[in-house]
Amino acid sequence: MKIALISVNKGDTAPLNLMILAGYLKKYGNFNDIKIFDVNFDNLYEGILEYKPDVIGISAMTVYYGYAVKLAERIKEIMNIPVLIGGNHITTLPTSLKDCFDLGVIGEGEDTFLELIKLYENKKEFNKNDLRKIKGIIFKDNKLIRTEERPLIEDLDKIPIPDYDLVSPKYFTTVVLPNWRRGIPAPIITSRGCPFKCKFCSTSICWKRRTRYHSAEYVVEWIKILKNKYNVDYLYVWDDLFLLNKPRLRKIADLLKKEKIKMAYLVQPRAEVVDEEFCRLLKKMGVSGMQFGFESGNERMLKYLKGESITIGKVKEAVLMCKKYDFLVYGSFIFGSPTETLDEMKDTLKFIDFLIKADVENVWSYVMTPFPGTEIWDIAKERNKVSDDMDWNLLSYQRISNSLLLDEGIDKDEFVKVFLEGRRKLQYFRWKKVKRDLRNNPHVLAWNTLKKPWLAFQMLRGYLNEEVWAIKDEI
Repeated sequence: MKIALISVNKGDTAPLNLMILAGYLKKYGNFNDIKIFDVNFDNLYEGILEYKPDVIGISAMTVYYGYAVKLAERIKEIMNIPVLIGGNHITTLPTSLKDCFDLGVIGEGEDTFLELIKLYENKKEFNKNDLRKIKGIIFKDNKLIRTEERPLIEDLDKIPIPDYDLVSPKYFTTVVLPNWRRGIPAPIITSRGCPFKCKFCSTSICWKRRTRYHSAEYVVEWIKILKNKYNVDYLYVWDDLFLLNKPRLRKIADLLKKEKIKMAYLVQPRAEVVDEEFCRLLKKMGVSGMQFGFESGNERMLKYLKGESITIGKVKEAVLMCKKYDFLVYGSFIFGSPTETLDEMKDTLKFIDFLIKADVENVWSYVMTPFPGTEIWDIAKERNKVSDDMDWNLLSYQRISNSLLLDEGIDKDEFVKVFLEGRRKLQYFRWKKVKRDLRNNPHVLAWNTLKKPWLAFQMLRGYLNEEVWAIKDEI
């Protein structure tokens, strides 16, 4: 069996989900001829033609689902093999399954995909009656058939540590890191699930609201492999809430110290869990950056989006606490949420002023965008702004001139003015980055400018004119 796993999701970090899936298939199914095709480095169509797989699995986020559909249609025109779709989009919106896919894998995919591959290996086909017995999938048999939900994996440590050899070595080249040093970064995820339910987030659909963890020993072994085999010295910890389990965090910090592993990390905390003990633990680990979802500078909107446990005061306390321990602080805001008034958006502008005074490292802003499985999606659907069969490219974080979710009472021109005013304020952080690069990595900046002068010119225009890098939906 030759298995092709395809990532159509664009970005600058390796497709960790497919690396994990490949390792699972190898360990528990003894499937060893697996190749990952990555849109960031591969010509997907040509690569598939050359590899000639027996089965294809595609992973797609919502904004790239349209591309996944086109790729699958093109493959089906010349290859009579099963094409399966998995990932965030089909999990949160199974009813959008297209005819070019033989079936969709819903939710946590390791056990489901393994069972499907074994079935196909044995019978050389996906019989509809057999598919009805497999949990966690959706397929068409005259109508859409969704099978029983598959239980989550209870012991995450049974999942093999991902094999990073399966992805392009270009991911492991030296770059300027978020801590302004030069080094090699890599992604890692040490838990699944989140107990919170933000209105714009679909994590609770994909991994439920119960959080499961890899053990501290597993995490440290994973970090050791990245350090020793791939020379990684900076980790993007993509856990929704890495800080939630304090005893595990203590054990990880102790084991890292015992193993004498030095590594820098970027983690994503919620403001209300940040305290002195957490900061001391993270400092002991080597964490250098804390990335927050600030979302709004208005009290009502913050609670509306993230729940009653959060307040503007707690967010400010968390920022100042992080600065006290010399962490680099990053964060983001959302403009244009349902029910948000222009005055409430202007409170976010005031909060940006606080972050400038607090010497935060970098902040960026988005337009509220509806994604399947979220409360925001349900609101957009009620307003006939989205559907199960739409142009997924419209779901852009940067749709400032024609935002999908602005209330009818909000003047769109005024919204654009407020949003761009925020972007003007955020230019402070862009210039701060330029100054950092000039001071810490002038040779890298010079080399990149010589190598890509047009890109450097465009970036400079962006720093000087907020409308250039506040990408409009027409582009």
